[in-house]
Amino acid sequence: MENRTNYKFNFVTIILLFFIVEAFLNANGKGLPYLVTYLLGMQALLVIAICIIPSQFNMVRLNVGPFSIWMAFVFLLSVSVCTAKLGNILDFGVFLFGFTIVGVATCLTDKSKLLRAIQWSCIISATLFFILSIALYPYEILGSGYGGVLVNANGAGQYETLVYVCLLPTLLEKGLSKYKRLCSIIVGLDLGMLFMSGSRTALLSVAMATLLMVGIHLTRREKQEVLTVVKTLVIVVAAAILISLVAFSLSKTGAVEELNLLQEKISIEGKTADELSTGRLSIWKEFASHIKPFGVEGETHYYVGERTTVYTTAHNTILDYMVTKGLFAGICIALFYLVSFVKSVQLAIQNRGDEYHLFATGINMAFCVTAMLASLNSMFAYPIALFYYLVQGEVLFSRRINE
Repeated sequence: MENRTNYKFNFVTIILLFFIVEAFLNANGKGLPYLVTYLLGMQALLVIAICIIPSQFNMVRLNVGPFSIWMAFVFLLSVSVCTAKLGNILDFGVFLFGFTIVGVATCLTDKSKLLRAIQWSCIISATLFFILSIALYPYEILGSGYGGVLVNANGAGQYETLVYVCLLPTLLEKGLSKYKRLCSIIVGLDLGMLFMSGSRTALLSVAMATLLMVGIHLTRREKQEVLTVVKTLVIVVAAAILISLVAFSLSKTGAVEELNLLQEKISIEGKTADELSTGRLSIWKEFASHIKPFGVEGETHYYVGERTTVYTTAHNTILDYMVTKGLFAGICIALFYLVSFVKSVQLAIQNRGDEYHLFATGINMAFCVTAMLASLNSMFAYPIALFYYLVQGEVLFSRRINE
């Protein structure tokens, strides 16, 4: 038994080192904000290590449909390595070994313990994020579009979406324990930072995830709980608005001007479809013109005439995969996102909206919304992408009933 445990431990260590090397290869030479972002993503690896070590891999069976789509995508990644980009070998390794093994582990792990591990990782990292942001990048320096220590407002907004979705299931439960109070404080601060970022993608992700999670939570609950849920959400959102207003008042332009800037950013009046999408339609059109069956060679640097700018990503995860890995790989990953989302909703309803499955459903929704408006194919650039793949265990695998 000891040899078997040591084998698993060594295997997990190799996988984690692979992830770490991939992370720092991506972060190399890009400065502190990128390095901090990748380190935030690494918190998922700590959860993974906790999950994999006690796992018994012979206790699972394949969910044929989702697993077939997953392996088709992995196969097409291997084809793109041979025909287009040798650099795709890192992504091939991560999907074939890393995320597949993680899926086995999370399928077998006690879900309540797994969620608590994920939540504590988010609570600790979010606390450090708040402290470092306030200390190193006060709001009066950066003003609107506040990204804190991550600098980039969209990147910060996606991280803040992850923290919110992770802790919301606990806030929806009955009672008011010390742990729930702690989660409420973190969520209030987190939403305040999200409002300050002004990231429309993050705001949309949070809104859609909230509607889905609250809807599932109330599906099989008593009607009296509706008032409790509404009260909780109102208090948290009010606290977040208060925090952001205080921050706005500290800026050089003042609270009124900051609110006007935010209103102008989200307003749709007098704007074309391309302007509403902040140029994404033009970017998508240009990148779509470069799609090949098995991906393009070299780096993706495309000039978008309407924006008079060169872009390296399509601001759409599926489209990025279609360009860099190939048309067929993009279709496969899109199908997997769809199947994963439907399966997560089914599991949440079957498990009566328990905390873990609410989180899994919320992260699926938030990830898919974000993936439509941002490029999340560089997993370590966005912690929300790592946590999305972390919860796919029950999509890819099931426990063997006879065990």
